[in-house]
Amino acid sequence: MPTIIRNALTAARVAAAKPGPELYRLHDGAGLYLTIEPSGARRWEQRIDVAGKRTWRGLGSYPERGLADARDESFAMRRANKIEMAKERERKGLFEYCQRHNLNRGDLFKIIPMLPKVRIPRKKAKAAAAE
Repeated sequence: MPTIIRNALTAARVAAAKPGPELYRLHDGAGLYLTIEPSGARRWEQRIDVAGKRTWRGLGSYPERGLADARDESFAMRRANKIEMAKERERKGLFEYCQRHNLNRGDLFKIIPMLPKVRIPRKKAKAAAAE
């Protein structure tokens, strides 16, 4: 089901955005912003979390990239970021798995290339021990 964005930007609102005395941002939803500088320059930016820290990624300037293109790029960037975060969680799980089973660092580096094939068992031991 597609995400419903409330108070999303419209093409008319983007075109009518005027520069102010300070930099400001118009929010479109799901981390997509139109940044308007005092000089009149307008650019699209995506706010995403990378390694637990919020960062801003540029998507291009407004006249060259329209609202629909910016939304498509934003969606693609969020999807890629989710995939990277999942891989990072899998790597951390793999490292913890190796520590639990007394595998050395060399074994870890042999296993990492097989990440898509390796499935790390979830921590069900705590649930079993509680019963």
